[in-house]
Order: sequence, then C-alpha cells, then structure tokens
Amino acid sequence: MNISATAVHRGVTFTMIFLIVIGFGIFSLTQLQTDLLPDIDFPVVIVLTSYTGVAPEDIENLITRPIEEVVIGIEDVQTVSSRSMFGTSVVIVEFSWGSDIDKAELDIMKRLDLIRDVLPDDAQEPMTIAMDPSFFPVLVLGITSSTASIIDLREISERQIEPRVERIPGVGLAYTGGGLDREIQVHFDPYALAAKGLSVTDIIQSLRMDNIRQPGGYLTHTDIEYTVRTISTYESVDQIKNTVVGIKEREPIYLSDVATVRDWYEEARGLSRIDQSPSVVLVIQKQADANTVRTVDRVLSELPNISGAVGEDIQFVEIFNQAEFINQSIFTLRNTALIAFLLVGVVLLFFTHNLRSSAIVMVSIPIAIIATFFVMYIADLTLNIISLAGLALAVGLIVDNSI
Repeated sequence: MNISATAVHRGVTFTMIFLIVIGFGIFSLTQLQTDLLPDIDFPVVIVLTSYTGVAPEDIENLITRPIEEVVIGIEDVQTVSSRSMFGTSVVIVEFSWGSDIDKAELDIMKRLDLIRDVLPDDAQEPMTIAMDPSFFPVLVLGITSSTASIIDLREISERQIEPRVERIPGVGLAYTGGGLDREIQVHFDPYALAAKGLSVTDIIQSLRMDNIRQPGGYLTHTDIEYTVRTISTYESVDQIKNTVVGIKEREPIYLSDVATVRDWYEEARGLSRIDQSPSVVLVIQKQADANTVRTVDRVLSELPNISGAVGEDIQFVEIFNQAEFINQSIFTLRNTALIAFLLVGVVLLFFTHNLRSSAIVMVSIPIAIIATFFVMYIADLTLNIISLAGLALAVGLIVDNSI
C-alpha cells in the first residue's frame, strides 16, 4: 500500500501527524532569529596603512604599490584594488568564494612582514581587516542637548553614554563621532627658539621623555612582593608649560619661554547637525553572533533610561536603523508569498472547477512552509531576505507536487 492510500485510510492518524508538524513549525517560527543576511564570510581583506601628512601620489609610490606587489601572488586571490588618499593607503584584496578567510588574512600578514624595511619608517604598521558584516553599524543615533554645549556633549557621550550602551546584551561596540576633541596645542616662537639654540625636534623629544610611564621593578617586604612603577605623565597645562626643554648658561629653559601652550580642541574636519542644531553621532555595532533586530530593540528600549541617568536634557534621534530595513524587507517578502499563495488557489479553482482539489493544494502549501520553519530552527538558520525569498520561490514547486 502506498503512502497516498495509507493517508486516505488512516485519516485520523495523519491528521494528528499534520497537527504535530504544524505545532512544531509554529513553535520554531517564534524562536527563529531575524536578520538581513545569512551568516556568511565575505572573502575580502582590507590592508589599511596610515602615513600622516603625505600626499596621495607619494602614498601610492611608497606604500600602495609595494603592498599590491606582495599580496597579488597569494593563493586564491581574484582581484586587488587600491585607493591612495591624503595620509592613507587602502588596499582591497578579494579572494575566491569558499576560501578560508582566516588563512587568507594570515598569508597577507606574512607577506607584509617581507616589506617592513621597504615601507617608510614614519608610516604606521599596515593593519589587516577581514570584511565582516558585523562591522557595519546596526544603529546610528544623533545626540542633542538644549543645555550642554557641543564641547561637553562629546565628552558626555564618550564617558557616560557609550559605557551604558555597550553593556546592553548584543552590542559589540559604540563610538562617538562629531563634536570637538580636546587637544593641548603648543605654538612655537621661532625667534625664541633661535635665541635659545633649540629646534622643534628638541622640544618634541623633551615632551615625550617627560610624559611616560615605566615599570620600576619589584619591591619585596617580608613575604609580600610589590610592583613598582614610575609615573611621569602630565596632569595639567601648567606642568607642560614648566617642562625643561634645554639648558643655556646653566639656566634651565622652560617650554613657556619658547612656546605658548593652550588647552584647546582639534581642528574640526566634519560637522554634525540635527535640525540645524550642533550634535554628535553615536554609532553602534552588534556582536558577531548577535541578532540585529533584537539588539536594536534592546538599545531603543534602554535609551529613555540612559537619558534619565545622564541628565543634561539629552535627546536621541534615529539616523540609521538597520532593523527597520530588515523588518520592511521581510514584511515585503512575506506579503509576496501570501499573494502567490492566494493567486495559486484562485487559478486552480478557475481551471479545475473543483473546490475540493483546490482546497487540497491550498492546505498543502502552508503546511509545507510551516514544516520548513522547524527544519530551519534545527539547522540554526535565520529568517532573512535570502531564506524568505527561497520560500517564496518554493511555492511554485509545492504547487506542482500538490497537483
């Protein structure tokens, strides 16, 4: 006896089986996580090198081309592209799909070790970054205040808001952009330097030597061993001004004698405004294994508590919300599948003129899809635009099998 005949003669048994399948499927649907894309590894590694104050043409000749020449010969490399900008070199290495991205990044680092002596001494060490979807921000918030200045607003965000946001489950990193960064500026007097017989290099070296922390070894007393360290870091602007930068005629030369020191802020290279009011931007990234929608929901629900704890009339404005885009994409795909399901029933009823046959096909489609949710849950898959698009396309196959 085939399965079709068994199903007809054992109606109650198979009805219970279908109800069990539907129950497991509905339960699995409530447990499935929602995300934009499945967990995939992009075969892309970025080599980032900084060389402050150097023109793009020199960046290309001194850094970009040597890096390109050593990475092009790595196994499974498909394309190598680069961009040389003012003070920065970016080399993008694309590998074949299916390549071990961890091994690829390690191979690039080994190749970069071969050209350490070729790169300029003043350039920073090349940094390799494997492309990961979790690096992209899931939420970008604008922060404004009617009482705090733009100078204080950045400090509030960095010292009070960022730690609270990073404690939320699922959040990997939160960092602040915009506003003004504090900077101690030293403006030299060239005539005073010449009169004292000093150079800018002498001043820089003196400041570096006076602003250090070094281990001082160990100190043992009875049965207790203490760690000793020497702390020689600046704590105020006056200490910087009183730094001895040289000696002339047995008299110390202080930094204030040859330069003006002021507590100021870095030159603003960008500007953040919300409704024409100065603001700072809080960028939030999720952990690699965290769910985007749930992480964003947790952050948004916690913002009123953070605003109340910080005070200063802090207000948050959504600039970018990846969870909202994910929900809209999944909602659209779900509606498409539902419309396809209804159209199948109408078309079958129109051509067969048999309500019972059409009903059989109409019932088989949702049962098959609901059963798929249980398989997805067991396989630890997520509801994303790829999986839902596959389910929508599978409706046609289900119709063929049902007929």
